[in-house]
Amino acid sequence: VERRRGEAIVVLVMDVDRFGQINNALGMGAADAMLRGLADVLRAAARPGMSLARIGGDEFAVLSVGLALDEVLAWSTDFEQQLRSKDLLQHRGAEVSVTAGLAGCTSSTPDVASLLAAAEAAVQAARQARTSRLVFDPATLEIRSERLTLLR
Repeated sequence: VERRRGEAIVVLVMDVDRFGQINNALGMGAADAMLRGLADVLRAAARPGMSLARIGGDEFAVLSVGLALDEVLAWSTDFEQQLRSKDLLQHRGAEVSVTAGLAGCTSSTPDVASLLAAAEAAVQAARQARTSRLVFDPATLEIRSERLTLLR
């Protein structure tokens, strides 16, 4: 990861909601087409300093360098609105949504693997809390709702 000393780094992990149900109900072909469409929307929405990856079957990651945590959080809200506006399931009457977890730091030597693990834990906590996004707080090692606090 190339960045200047003290520059913010944020990892956002998103997991497609109801992917197993979509795959079972519509078939692998439709589910794969939906994932390709989601990736297209993600690429189009990406800002400078963002690197994108598919890290699992229905899981995507965004590594952002130079954007503060609150900026990436706002971007993720905009991305989800863009995603919901697309007909990725080809007129089958369902919209595609994601659950996201974020983790960030500004230290000079971030451990990206730890940020990824924290963001993945935040995704799981968001699912349990039935909310679309949660933020990992590195200061307290706790996951907090983005409605309660935004951390840098």
